[in-house]
Amino acid sequence: TSIGNHGYVGGFIGFIQGNTNQSITLSNSTNNGIVSGCDDYVGGFVGVFFNNTHMTSIFSNSTNNGIITGHDDYVGGFVGLIYSITNMGLSIFNSTNKGIVTGGSRIGGFAGEFLTNTNMTIALSNFVNDGNATGSGQLVGGIIGASSDNTNMTMTISNSINNCSVVGSDCVGGFVGYISSNRDMTMTISNTINNGTIAGNDDVGGFVGYVKDNTNMSITITISFNNGNVTGNGHYVGGFVGYIYGNTKVTMTISNTTNNGIITSESNFVGGFVGLIQENKNMAMTVSNFISDGIVTGDWNAGGFAGSILCNNNTLMTISQSINGADITGRDGCAGGFVGVFKDNTVMTITISNSINNGNIT
Repeated sequence: TSIGNHGYVGGFIGFIQGNTNQSITLSNSTNNGIVSGCDDYVGGFVGVFFNNTHMTSIFSNSTNNGIITGHDDYVGGFVGLIYSITNMGLSIFNSTNKGIVTGGSRIGGFAGEFLTNTNMTIALSNFVNDGNATGSGQLVGGIIGASSDNTNMTMTISNSINNCSVVGSDCVGGFVGYISSNRDMTMTISNTINNGTIAGNDDVGGFVGYVKDNTNMSITITISFNNGNVTGNGHYVGGFVGYIYGNTKVTMTISNTTNNGIITSESNFVGGFVGLIQENKNMAMTVSNFISDGIVTGDWNAGGFAGSILCNNNTLMTISQSINGADITGRDGCAGGFVGVFKDNTVMTITISNSINNGNIT
């Protein structure tokens, strides 16, 4: 058992700071201990990576079985926080989190948050989250709680599964809770499955809770499935993404993906893929071979693909060879087999082709 009176607590290493040209590898390793901190920065293996330069870190064939608890923020099944790193290559493969991860905000099955890093490559493959992630606050993910204010970041999540419940207040996702204010970021999610129940108030998604204020960003989600039920007590709830807001120069490609979950908002903006797409500039979104087979229910603005698409500027959207098989219910109105509402967009081209609605729309 590792217990910290304050923070910076890890099952193997508490704090890694100020190193240059360093390589750290943890392989064939297991944490079975309870790791608990009375403050921030708690991880099953490492509490914090901070202010390192030219670093390579590898986690392979490793498992966290311990209960990881932070009484405040930045808590992860493997790492609490990765902060202010320049030129880092991080690889995680064939590894599993089986421990319950609990804290305030910025909670993840692998890491609590990636924050203000520059020139970082993250490759996460064959990772399984089998431990519940719970935050009393916001920014909670089955794998990563948040990725914020990073520059020139490439993140790849492949062949990975979240099997457990992820619960927080806002910005809650089966894989990542919050992606915000990053510049020059490429994110690819492929061959992944969410089987866990995802629950929060606002900004709740089967894969990602909230994508906000990023610049020059590319997101690809392919050959992936949401099988978990996604529930929001408030707004912006989606089978894959809760809310996409305020981004500039964004390219999104969604292909060969399926939502099988029951998607429910107790308020407005709920969709089989995304709850709301709003106030983005210069966005290109291509959707192909998307299937919505769950049930989508909300008060207003409910759609098999998107609840609403509002106030975007210079947007190109193409939906092709896609099927809505979900029953869509807008309790108070504005429901559609693919989109509940298009409103107040400027310079937008939308094409829906070779697609089918089989669902009942009420």
